[in-house]
Amino acid sequence: MLVEQLVAFHGRLQDQDVLPPAHYQIRAVHWFLELDGSGCFKGWVQAGEDLKRGIVVARPFCKRTSGVSSQLLIDNAQYVLGLTLPEKLKGKASEAVEREEARTRECHAAYVALIEGLAAEPLECEDEAEPVCAVNAFFKSEEQLEAARQSAPEGLKAAHDLGVRVDGVQVQRLGAARRYWARYRDAQEEEGAALTSECLVTGQTGLIAQVHPVAIRLGGETPALVSANDNASTSYGLKRSEIAPMLLGTARAYGEALVYLLETGGHHYRCGEVTYVFWTRQGDNLEVGLFLDDPKEDDVRRLLASTFQPREAVDVDPRDFYACALTANKSRLVVRDYVETTVPAVQRGLASWFDRQRLLDAQTGESMRPYGIFPLAASLHLDARKMTPRPVPALIRAALFGDRLPHDLLLKALRRVSIGTKLQNGSREHLTRPLAVIIKIATNDLQTGVPLMEALNREDHRPAYLCGRLFAVLEEIQRAALGWDINATVADRFYGTASSAPASVFGRLMRGAQAHLQKLRKTNSGAWTNLQREIEAITAPLSSFPRTLTIVEQGQFAIGYYHQRAEGARLRNERRAAREAAASEAQASEL
Repeated sequence: MLVEQLVAFHGRLQDQDVLPPAHYQIRAVHWFLELDGSGCFKGWVQAGEDLKRGIVVARPFCKRTSGVSSQLLIDNAQYVLGLTLPEKLKGKASEAVEREEARTRECHAAYVALIEGLAAEPLECEDEAEPVCAVNAFFKSEEQLEAARQSAPEGLKAAHDLGVRVDGVQVQRLGAARRYWARYRDAQEEEGAALTSECLVTGQTGLIAQVHPVAIRLGGETPALVSANDNASTSYGLKRSEIAPMLLGTARAYGEALVYLLETGGHHYRCGEVTYVFWTRQGDNLEVGLFLDDPKEDDVRRLLASTFQPREAVDVDPRDFYACALTANKSRLVVRDYVETTVPAVQRGLASWFDRQRLLDAQTGESMRPYGIFPLAASLHLDARKMTPRPVPALIRAALFGDRLPHDLLLKALRRVSIGTKLQNGSREHLTRPLAVIIKIATNDLQTGVPLMEALNREDHRPAYLCGRLFAVLEEIQRAALGWDINATVADRFYGTASSAPASVFGRLMRGAQAHLQKLRKTNSGAWTNLQREIEAITAPLSSFPRTLTIVEQGQFAIGYYHQRAEGARLRNERRAAREAAASEAQASEL
């Protein structure tokens, strides 16, 4: 199960010493209060060049709600300095201002209590004594605190977090701070746990976490994997996270492992609202997210080549591979997909995925690099900002595990083709290359027989494919006769009908094309000859136009249409190159 594998992964990360200390998280710090060895305030230091981002450090952290709950050494100005910033009081009535100021005093008192607790701890290292004593002296001195408040920089915001440095040393990094914070948080969690039960994950009996301690950030929210905050969600009288009992250590372990995956490059990939995390049994970072996000042509070429290299039949370590899809639904963490497989299977899946994407560009007739998941998923929507999460797991399953694309994804893509996509120049493109890639893959997955290829297949005589090719030729005839600046093309007016019920519209389109052909015969005999031959070659094996086309046949129509356009672009480029070469030769001979 998911949580069990995350807990096991957490143990391996601990063995490799790559996780922050217990109850620490990698978070931003925006300012440091600089102190000297005696605890005197020296000034404010901005953390990093970008004040909005600050710098990220491993720092004491606890998940908190609306109550007062301080964090050790690093927190906001309200906690660290007892400073109520004007932005928190703006527009509030006098009573609300008084409540906010009272809360500020309470927050600061909680913060100072932690500092006093740290200073009271026996120190294992003499080198830690001076910084800890300096911090304690600073927060005991109202004069020094007031000096820090009075010199607060103009850029200080309520959302900024402040740390403390003593002669350049970040105090939260000291072993004394780590040990004290771990003991303090463990005691708090045990105090908050009221239930002793068997752990759902480990099977061990102990204190059960009522609130899972690690804050998991996803899409600007901090959702919980397990929680029951209202009576309707409770079970047998169990509250909050007790409905799915986990030991305190287990809850912290899976949370820290998940945070690590979400914050480490190559271990995650976000597309729209869906975030995927990936890991292996041995903790390798395979950078799968980079293949899904922005696959580089050289990397893909090496991946494709590696799948054909011989592998040893024995003593192969499969390095089990795990993938999980997550979304945030307000305060809930939604697991949309979870898969366990092996690393070689993922490598073969990715190689197959990029091979299945092969399709010439309809604008240039040339080969193009493969797509990441986002442009494919975005092509299915009129507005990528309103992308639904449903298509993403299907695309990623196809990419990683070689799954077939589902029927409904093909249907969604075909509907988008009928609507079309408005381009920057104001024209409308019906079949963009990302949509064509999805349609090609999905149609091949659902059909039997001859697969749709990368480029035009003149031996494919299926009626739907031929109708798609013919429709592209009719569109090209219109453009050749009237130019490219047309208010409504053949595709704009008839694509939907032609791709679903060809017999009802192709007779009319063929008759309409005759007038354009007659014009071309007079003005551009070369184009007329080529287009006339193309029509004859396409219609020769076509005994009649089909009355209706199935969904799979509509996919064949779309790719036939796309292939014919790509072939036309390729031929135009060849003719242009030949003319330029001839002109260069003529110019060279004259010289």
